[in-house]
Amino acid sequence: MKTVAQTVIEADHFYTIAAHTGNVIQAVEGTKEAGTVRLGKYEHKPEQEWSFIRVGDGVYRIRNRASGKLLDLTMTGTANGTWLHLWEDVGGTSQMWSVQPTPEGIPVEVYCFTRETDWVAYEAVQGAVFDHLFAVLPDFGLRPYQRSSDRDPQSSES
Repeated sequence: MKTVAQTVIEADHFYTIAAHTGNVIQAVEGTKEAGTVRLGKYEHKPEQEWSFIRVGDGVYRIRNRASGKLLDLTMTGTANGTWLHLWEDVGGTSQMWSVQPTPEGIPVEVYCFTRETDWVAYEAVQGAVFDHLFAVLPDFGLRPYQRSSDRDPQSSES
């Protein structure tokens, strides 16, 4: 399994942060020093893009592309369920985040874009991209993983 130390988060790159539902965290501008965050459908907006600023081994500050503000814990809370908001960089621990692997590893989503609109040609492009990805995974010490569903595919139940 890939560890946090093996994860490559590049400086000056922007990422989306997705919930298990597929919705992404997006910034909603508020006052001069603060703002709110919410989950929304991914729409390729700067409000939905985040850079990870390394402050230690596996520890980052997470800055929004549109506002320049950091993800922050409301009232510096640490309990489960503490609300997030956006705040100016104050150097506090409530603005530090670590990337934690799941039991299956660290999930990676792949977004590719092509101008190809013919379905057969599009499928060929998609197939070539994933053939290449699967071929180079071992070069990075990675392996593919797919969680199986709880439903028995041989069962007649739906």
